[in-house]
Amino acid sequence: MAISNKKNPFVSGVGTARYAWIHPDRPDTAFNADGEYKLQLILDPKAAQRIMSVIDSVVADAFPGEDKSKLSIPVDTEEETGNVILKMKSKFPPKYTDASGAPIVGSNIPNVWGGSTLQAYGNVKAYEVNKQQRGISLQLNTVQVIALVEGGKPEGFEAVEGYTAPAEAEDMSTNEIEVVAAAASNSKKPVAAIIDDAINF
Repeated sequence: MAISNKKNPFVSGVGTARYAWIHPDRPDTAFNADGEYKLQLILDPKAAQRIMSVIDSVVADAFPGEDKSKLSIPVDTEEETGNVILKMKSKFPPKYTDASGAPIVGSNIPNVWGGSTLQAYGNVKAYEVNKQQRGISLQLNTVQVIALVEGGKPEGFEAVEGYTAPAEAEDMSTNEIEVVAAAASNSKKPVAAIIDDAINF
């Protein structure tokens, strides 16, 4: 049976980003040198009902009577909470909107981190490469940013007694670098040690 190319649009429901490689300048290249844009979104079971009904419908149409456990479905469930984890991806950078639905473009596109509250839009697509590689994919198209978490100082930590990171050293001037180079040529000490001596004099 041939797999239909019919588009099956989905709205994810509002959830929390756990894994977000979706900035146009920051694709995930770990398993694909060309890069892929990936988003994992955590939803409570009630919020996930809408997209799960779309997924179930696509699976039933594409693989009638099949055991879902033998298909690749990019959805996990957290045992402790029952929360649903959607795993979406695309070869192309997603579009962005803010909470009101207004487009976010160019340099205004934020660097979304895990913990952000998002909603995603895209298509559920069935595929069959062979008997072992078949299932559905969640193709990401648009990300709606509802509450943004960007990179920076982690929240939730209180100061406690213990290790304190050293202050960042100032950049060495050209003259200081020349002095270090001259010292290195007349010394058996490693260059790194000489630089430490020069910075911490």
